[in-house]
Amino acid sequence: MLRLPVLFGLVTLALALLVSAGGTQDAKKDKDEKKDPPKIKGFLPRGFKDLGLSKAQIEKIYTAQNEHRKKIAELQAKIGELKKSENAEVFKVLTEDHREKYLKNKGVETKGKDKDKDKDKDKDKDKDKDKDKDKDKDKDKDKKDGEKDK
Repeated sequence: MLRLPVLFGLVTLALALLVSAGGTQDAKKDKDEKKDPPKIKGFLPRGFKDLGLSKAQIEKIYTAQNEHRKKIAELQAKIGELKKSENAEVFKVLTEDHREKYLKNKGVETKGKDKDKDKDKDKDKDKDKDKDKDKDKDKDKDKKDGEKDK
């Protein structure tokens, strides 16, 4: 007795799914044919939702925001170009030695210039490291001696 109502329910459910799937495909075709203009995206500032604005007002707000975003993007690009040209002019004032020194201080390697100087500096750095290690060893010895005296 229970099998017949369950079977009838499943068949009804399957038919409903088929009908709804076919209906949604027709709706998609209709939308493609109409081709509504794309919606303008934006956001409402805080508190504007509570004002009960009409759809036309909201669209005007979104349009204004999009127009200003475009202008801001253009200005930011222009600012970037101006910063680059400023840096170029500033570096033109520096001598070659100043530029090299600046780049070395920033950690940028210069291209193949003064390789011998670089080697000498590396040797000096190694010597400094060895000196630092010796100082650390002396400090450790002093600490141990201080602990023994106590």
